Amino acid sequence: MVTVEDYRHAPGGDILIHLAQEPDRARFNAGGAEAANTAVAMLESLLQGPWERVVYASSAAVYGDTGARPARVSSVVDAGDDYNRCKLACEARVLDRGGVAARLANLY
Repeated sequence: MVTVEDYRHAPGGDILIHLAQEPDRARFNAGGAEAANTAVAMLESLLQGPWERVVYASSAAVYGDTGARPARVSSVVDAGDDYNRCKLACEARVLDRGGVAARLANLY
């Protein structure tokens, strides 16, 4: 295991699993567009790294609170706040570069 001060300086490898984004939706939204811009910029720099593939941890929150369970990839998404807009923007960037986006629900 390698520990680095800055995630962007991690050594290359086959797969980078990107879990390093603020998970608290309310705290993220309190940061507004600046938090989203910072998160997208971090992801963009990671996508330039020496990994064969990037797996991005998105959130099932992008489906909103519709009560419909389980959500499907084809379900309508809700881009109503900075958190969701950022998650969707990051997903698109990762997918455009051949990566994988996983919309995770609450984990315990």
